[in-house]
Amino acid sequence: MKKGKFDLAHEGTLFLDEIGDMSLKASPKPCGFAGAEIERVGGARTIHVDVRVIAATNKDLEKEIGKGTFRDDLYFRLNVIPMRSRPGGNGSTTSRPWVQDSCMR
Repeated sequence: MKKGKFDLAHEGTLFLDEIGDMSLKASPKPCGFAGAEIERVGGARTIHVDVRVIAATNKDLEKEIGKGTFRDDLYFRLNVIPMRSRPGGNGSTTSRPWVQDSCMR
């Protein structure tokens, strides 16, 4: 059976880019996050995964929750250490050292 993204990222980091653009149907269930157990699509058994999740978006996820286009349970799991970059900037100069020092250990 083919391994999924969380399975492949076991004991590592999974980067979810533009998480705010993901449909409700495609968004992962929060129970499938770090230190949890997942079940592969079509699988019959659970697999323990230890994954650090980093997510990025250019959307205001709290507004998306209000519109019903983003899962509030997923937001609260992802919003542990929020980082905001200024509008119009790409954030690369400020976020890269923080990611390297804090997240990639």
